[in-house]
Amino acid sequence: MKSYRKVIWEKLEEHRIKAASYPLRILILGPSNDGSVEFKTRCKLRKKLFEWEHKPAFGEDLHNQPEALTNPIDDLRLQAASAPLIIMIYKSRGTQSERDLLLSNINFANKSIVFVEDSLFDQISRSLTGEDWKLMNEVAEVIRYKRSRLSKCIIDIVHERTEDLRKQVYARAIRYGGIL
Repeated sequence: MKSYRKVIWEKLEEHRIKAASYPLRILILGPSNDGSVEFKTRCKLRKKLFEWEHKPAFGEDLHNQPEALTNPIDDLRLQAASAPLIIMIYKSRGTQSERDLLLSNINFANKSIVFVEDSLFDQISRSLTGEDWKLMNEVAEVIRYKRSRLSKCIIDIVHERTEDLRKQVYARAIRYGGIL
């Protein structure tokens, strides 16, 4: 049997290295500064994503930019359309509105990870929006958590997902002519 030497394609190696460090624009939705463990975890997640060299942002921070649309709901739709990944920590009335307005759209749900506490998920399942959650769950990644494990759960899962997604987004940017 003939032995093949390792073939080295410099451009391929260069692309693989760039793909492994390609920064993602990540929209992080969740409770605002209410002192909750969910808000603290949201802040910790944003900090970690910066450390991993992504471009995370809270929706409210993007809306406070001078160029933002006057209507926050319209601006939020633009934000969601601009991010290849949406992460939501579902907790408050505000996140319920964000979920209802954004994640009922299949295109936004398809690129979302939604973290929801176990007992809250059970309540939602029996609520008026329960059927809509079932539909969203078919395309979004919905992860139930126990409050005591929230921070570790989110950090670990998001790190795993973003490491793979950044490579996919880089390859798709090549596909559509954004990178040569």
